[in-house]
Amino acid sequence: MEARQGDNLRDRYMQDLHYRLGRFAEAFGERKVADIESGEIYGWLRDLGQSALSRNTYHLRLSVFFQYCHSRGWLVTNPVKTIPRAKVPQDGAVGILSVEQVARLLEAADPETLPYWAIGAFCGLRNAELRRLEWKDVHWDEQLLEVPSLKSKTASRRFVQIRPNLELWLEPYRGRSGMICPVNLYARLIADRRAAGISNWPANGLRHSFASYHLAAFRDPRELALEMGHTRSEVTFRHYRELVRPAEAQRFWKIAPLIDAQQKLAVVA
Repeated sequence: MEARQGDNLRDRYMQDLHYRLGRFAEAFGERKVADIESGEIYGWLRDLGQSALSRNTYHLRLSVFFQYCHSRGWLVTNPVKTIPRAKVPQDGAVGILSVEQVARLLEAADPETLPYWAIGAFCGLRNAELRRLEWKDVHWDEQLLEVPSLKSKTASRRFVQIRPNLELWLEPYRGRSGMICPVNLYARLIADRRAAGISNWPANGLRHSFASYHLAAFRDPRELALEMGHTRSEVTFRHYRELVRPAEAQRFWKIAPLIDAQQKLAVVA
């Protein structure tokens, strides 16, 4: 943990690392790392009683730990590398918002939270990345949104294209500075969702919706993987293909505010 503190890692990651390695230490704390075999670790992971996603996170944290031990010369190989990851069920794993739900949400949103919803829907950033975003990360002239390495979950810098409809949503905020998200964000988002009549919110709804509508409209898993910060396009393709019909995807990318009209937005069919 002391070694990782010097790597400029975020507090949430460090807390998670401490918690998960702490659980492992409760079971193996009196053992030498060189004597712990893959089969023992595999059995411990299965006995946790966690979901497949949670088990895979334990797998990742343990791999980091044993790789550190390997770099210090305390063991010959990383035993976690030979342990298969848990298979995550795909059926029902990805939930998305309909075109009408996204439109209602943008229509009902408070002016201070509207950029959060628009960027989340049309750029697909993770929730934590959105919360760290600043207006200086919006490159208006190049129509690009930058996710700096220090604000990215993967600690790698990337750019996401600002498409024409998102540019229209953000235009009233041009010239702003500071953080994009307001204080007391969570309570404001709940209020927006209630105002839009959305009671059943899918996990990572904005990000999954972005990916699904992007892939259906533009048919480019490599570009989508780059914009989402994925390392492999085949993973992106497998998760999001065939979730949305192309016609619906075209409507999604035309959700835009009306200019000089009484109505707030238009969903162009």
